This record gives sequence, structure tokens and C-alpha cells, in this order.
Amino acid sequence: MKNRWTKGTFFLLFVAGSLFPLKAAAKEAPCLSKKNLTMRAGDTSLITLRNNGNNLTSWQVISGQKKVSLSCRISYGELVIQAKKKGKAKIRATVGSKHYIIKVKVKKAKGARKVVLTKALRKKAGISTKGQVKVPKTFRYKKKKYKITAIGSDCFGSCKKMTSIQLPSTVTSLASGAFHDCTKLTSVTFSKNLVDIGNSVFYRCQSLKEAHLPEKLVSMGTGVFESCLSLERVTFEGSLKTLPASTFIYCKALTEVNLSLDLAYIEKKAFLGCQSLKNLTLPDSLIQVGDQAFDQTSTGFQWKGTNYKTSQELLEALGNQK
Repeated sequence: MKNRWTKGTFFLLFVAGSLFPLKAAAKEAPCLSKKNLTMRAGDTSLITLRNNGNNLTSWQVISGQKKVSLSCRISYGELVIQAKKKGKAKIRATVGSKHYIIKVKVKKAKGARKVVLTKALRKKAGISTKGQVKVPKTFRYKKKKYKITAIGSDCFGSCKKMTSIQLPSTVTSLASGAFHDCTKLTSVTFSKNLVDIGNSVFYRCQSLKEAHLPEKLVSMGTGVFESCLSLERVTFEGSLKTLPASTFIYCKALTEVNLSLDLAYIEKKAFLGCQSLKNLTLPDSLIQVGDQAFDQTSTGFQWKGTNYKTSQELLEALGNQK
């Protein structure tokens, strides 16, 4: 697309914004990863309340209490549902005065059970946590077959001898803290069908060097790569619209980030302390940058074909800061 922006244009926009304050850009509203869910008895499923930040969420079965059970009843936007018997149920997520409803239909048990891989199931499946780890699509335990569709919270947390991990294409979600404190983890092969990543999934993975996030990813929690001290390069292939708060906070070795071309929001402290990030090309779709997003960095910016030396210059060009 031909660049039609000039420095004069940005000056006029800034002056106009000073005289006539721009309306603050609305962030992506919270929404459920699934509103209607079909399961079979014995299945477990991970549900995410996307774009929820660190707001405390309560979960409650409001009908069909005998059909499903819940774990992580109170969390920051995540829930594991277990289907118990045939029938229908409704589950309500509550954040402040806002309510979100999930309708669940449970069928009779048949075929492989679709499950969220927990630490307990990981041990039953015999999945190693040393060296190069490959998570299988399915496993058998006591003559029953299980299909892994999500990695549960803390499933591989503090596995300090794991150096790499490969996730199968069946995995669509990673729960909060799934790989936290894996201090020798250097590389991750993501599922091509990954859609949701929870809070602090790779928190303090101090040896992780690179991350290539797949095309289907639409939602991330806060602090996903916080304190990944060796992280150098990250690529977003898909259409992620919000880079959440503290995504790369204190990633001191980060030098290159290829952002989503549809990115609209960079939330607070997203790049705080990324002292090696010298230049960053921002997509034309960007409309808002959060407080302290680029503090303690020496980053230069390019946005809409124009170069900016400081984050303050960028914020002035954007016409808003929040």
C-alpha cells in the first residue's frame, strides 16, 4: 500500500488531537473461546474467557449440575469442564457485573476421550520431561484411549531438564503457567492449530531463544514470555489484535519481533525492560499503546512509513495514550 502520510500530516493530527481530544480506542471485549460445547462422557475441555486480563473470574454450573463438573472454579479467565453423563448443562462465568454463558451438551461415552493434559495424566501417559520432549496426539491408559486437546495449567511447570518440546496438531489451547520455570527449555514447536495461550505460559523460561507463533492464534494472556532472559526473536504469523500487558517484560535479549499485521492494541508494559530491542516496525493497524509499554528500552519505531526515535513521539502520532 502506498504511503501517503507525511510529517506535516502527523503534526496536524497531533494539534487537532490536542484541541479536540480523540475518543479513547475501545479494547477488545472479553468473550468466551466457546459458547456452545459438545462433549462425550469422560471428556475434559479447557474454556478461556479471552481478553480478560488479570480480572478474577468466578464459574458456576447454573443448570445440569449432575451432567458436568468444574475445576479451577475461580481463576483468571480459565476453566476445565469435565463431562460426567448424558444431558445438557449451562455454566456461567462472572466478572464483576458481567455474565457469560456456556451451553454444554454431553453425549454418551464413545471412542477416545478428549482431554486437557494435566500433570497427573502426563505421568500416566508416560510422557518424559527430560531432554527433547514430544507430546503425542493420543495415549492409552488402562485400556482407554485419550486424545490430547489442551495442555493444562502447570502441566510441565518447573521441568528443569526439558530442553525442547513439540506439541501435536490436536492441541488448541495452553493453560496458564503450562511451561513456567522450565529453565533449560530452548525451543518450542507449537501446534499449527493453537488458538489460545493463557497467562504466564513461559514465565521464567530463561533459556528459550525463539518463538514462532502459529497463524490461528487469536488470544493470549498476560506475561506469556515474562523474564525469558535469552529470548531473541519472536514471530506472530496470524491475526492477533491485542498484545497483552507484560508480554515481553524483562526479555533483555530480545532483538527482533515480527508483529501481527492486524495488531491494534499494545497493552501496558508489553516491552518494558527489553533493552536489546533497537528497532520495531509497527503495523498500520495499530491504534493504541499502553502505559509504560516501551519503558526501559532504546527502541526506535517505524509506523505508517515514518520513523520515530522515542515512544513519546509515537504516542503523539497515534493521538492517544493509555
